[in-house]
Amino acid sequence: FAILDSDDKALEITAEFRLPAWSTEARGEISKYVDEAGKLRGRVTSVALKNIVEGDQKRTYLVDIEILFESSVDKAVSNLMVPAVPTKLYGTADELKGYGDTWNFTSFVSAELAKIVVEPFLLKSAAVQRIIADATALLREHRNLCEEFHRIEPVQAEEVAICADILVEPDADIEQVFAEMLFAIENYFDPPLDFHSLEELRKEGLAVEEIFEGPILTHGFIKQEELEKAQLRSELRTSDIINEIVEIEGIVAVRSLRLTRYDSAGNPVSGVADIDREGNESKISAEWTLEISENCLPRLSVDNSAFLFYKHDLPFVADFAEARDTLNQLRGEAERLKAQRSGDSPDLPVPEGRYRDPEQYAPVQYMLPAIYGAGPDGVRQPATTGQKAQVRQLKGYLMVFEQLLANAFSQLAGAKHLFSLKKEMKQTMFVQSLNDETIIHEVTEILKAELDESALLDMVETTTTMQERRGRFLDHLMARFGERFSDYALQLTGYDGKLKP
Repeated sequence: FAILDSDDKALEITAEFRLPAWSTEARGEISKYVDEAGKLRGRVTSVALKNIVEGDQKRTYLVDIEILFESSVDKAVSNLMVPAVPTKLYGTADELKGYGDTWNFTSFVSAELAKIVVEPFLLKSAAVQRIIADATALLREHRNLCEEFHRIEPVQAEEVAICADILVEPDADIEQVFAEMLFAIENYFDPPLDFHSLEELRKEGLAVEEIFEGPILTHGFIKQEELEKAQLRSELRTSDIINEIVEIEGIVAVRSLRLTRYDSAGNPVSGVADIDREGNESKISAEWTLEISENCLPRLSVDNSAFLFYKHDLPFVADFAEARDTLNQLRGEAERLKAQRSGDSPDLPVPEGRYRDPEQYAPVQYMLPAIYGAGPDGVRQPATTGQKAQVRQLKGYLMVFEQLLANAFSQLAGAKHLFSLKKEMKQTMFVQSLNDETIIHEVTEILKAELDESALLDMVETTTTMQERRGRFLDHLMARFGERFSDYALQLTGYDGKLKP
């Protein structure tokens, strides 16, 4: 924000408004202000800061925020009051440090407050409720029998500030180093869950059953050890943070590092710093360990932090505006990598099958030893007339069984047509003729030419048998789907039982 001091000089400040979670009991349903697509159902016409009370810390206040919201449907105006919002002002100009403790909050422009503070508050509140609803639905879909979830709440964030003196190399880009350091600290506070592709994990030597263990995820696979590291931290260790920082290119050493935790009102919390070492309940800054509340996520507060960089014992302060752009770029690259991995195939490729025609028949006589002469090569030469006659006698004996087996395979191939509703279905029994030299060698010397497929079909199924079997198949089909045709039949016939004209 740009405000005017007592001399009408414009000063640039950063205002921090710690808005509470949305309360349905106090403010009604958020759906009144934000639709399902995440868009405002109107516009914020006015934002006023009222009942300003100064806090114990310098430039800290409690402010009531009054919001006027106009609906785009009926033009009705709703009045929202968010009471006692902790507010803190940060200066970015040297003149601001000598401004004093008294501030004129009327210098804040209502339109800027609406765009920067109120609209994001409404949209984020709706997004939180939408995510909680989705998570609740997902949990209930996969809950155990006789199990119910009593309450589902978002994880609360606890702000942590860092004061550190960093020794860097003489040619190091301080803003680049600062951005990479902030990114590393963010990842330590809240370890990201890296998603891996199936191909990547298989190259690492993981077994397929180990990779697919657990629920199916949208963006890829998560390693078990990385999932365990991503759990909420109960404490922060300065030694761990220093180890993360010194791995950054351009950083030589960390001279000192302290951690301070802040409450929801923006005030430093005492009694949580180095409690295992000194037990001083009034201590605020931690040199070793900082306790984090249960079910809370530590979040780096850059505004309350102080980083001083040294080159040859000369102190430098990084330009946070430039470092912030680099930090956003690092965050975007991490998200882009996640999006790229989400496009990988999450499953093993389906093996391509080979169609096998069930009606394709392999003669049993071809499986006999070649000495029998019933195979595709025929009788071994030289052969006598008696030997040839014996082979034909054997083949003729086997043809009865060959035909039965061939018909069975044909019936299997035609099973898909048995429940067909097509009128052109004229058979329920299927056969195939073996009177073909391409199927059995020298079969034409055994079977008559008249024994074709039509003759075989007449042997196994008459017209009466076909109609009876066809009716039974259709009756079974109607019974399976619970269809009743009595009403339909009555509509087609008159009182005398004849079809209506």
